[in-house]
Amino acid sequence: MATEQHPSFLPSMLPSNQPSILPSIRPSILPSTHPSVHVIGGPSQPGLPPIVCVRTLGMIESMEKATENFAVRKIINQNQVNDLKDLLFVKFSGLHLRSVENLQCCLSLKVCILSNNYIQNIDAFEFCFQLVKLDLHGNQMQSLPGSKFWTRLKKLKLLYLHDNGFGSLESVSSLSSCPNLIILTMFDTPVSLKKAYRHFVVNCVQSLKVLDHYVISDEEIIQDWHLPDKYKTFSRHLFLDLCPVLGKKTSFVEEMNVITNILSKVNTIVAQYSPVVIVQKWIRGYLTRRRYRLCMLLIYKHYLASTPQGTKNWLPMFYQN
Repeated sequence: MATEQHPSFLPSMLPSNQPSILPSIRPSILPSTHPSVHVIGGPSQPGLPPIVCVRTLGMIESMEKATENFAVRKIINQNQVNDLKDLLFVKFSGLHLRSVENLQCCLSLKVCILSNNYIQNIDAFEFCFQLVKLDLHGNQMQSLPGSKFWTRLKKLKLLYLHDNGFGSLESVSSLSSCPNLIILTMFDTPVSLKKAYRHFVVNCVQSLKVLDHYVISDEEIIQDWHLPDKYKTFSRHLFLDLCPVLGKKTSFVEEMNVITNILSKVNTIVAQYSPVVIVQKWIRGYLTRRRYRLCMLLIYKHYLASTPQGTKNWLPMFYQN
């Protein structure tokens, strides 16, 4: 058990000229014999003591706030922007963040990756209208925002929520208000263990095409429709890798290319392994050819009405009959 130290011990442990130490500290509240004493888990970098005792919770909160501010400053410097509202891409993975309040002014944000943190609330993204991809997997979310929140995110197409703690189907139903959501992940969550979870989500979010690495089959949408194996739910033909391995330092352009590539693969799989789409394609082809034939016949009749009969021999035999 670590002994209590004077608060003045902390600044000597974390010198001000080494801000990079802050994100490596993993805060966790442990029980203590004194109500005002809280323990911070040992840092991941070598050379620092394994346990630092802090007297008050306020000091822990200030350290967390400093971590978040440092992360925001770092991403601003990397992207060479003068204001948060100009940010297009944010990647804060594994920085032990608990809050995203500093990102609520990112009005131009398109790609946001906040995986493997301690985030519980994402209401700050309510005004990030340009979001295309939001990755929140590996956090501590116990519930999802309401319908009003998702209605505002009209451009959101990829939402990664797997490995979180929410377990209410009512909370998940609010996602039906997200008008253009195409890809959603919620595996490794309590709600994914519920009976008929996939059936509920598929029929709740009408725009959805992919759920938990598998393209949604027509069998899941149309009840009691028995299809060949290659068209069935969880067929290997419907599998899609939604989390390709990328380097730690990825650019906005690279992330957008990955998004475009994933969406393209989704459309290809749907076109090849959705019987409904295949039938629709055949019908559209037939109607187009029929419309084209009628159009050409009208042109030919107009030609006959305005041209002497002896000069029509140059037309194809098809139009002379």
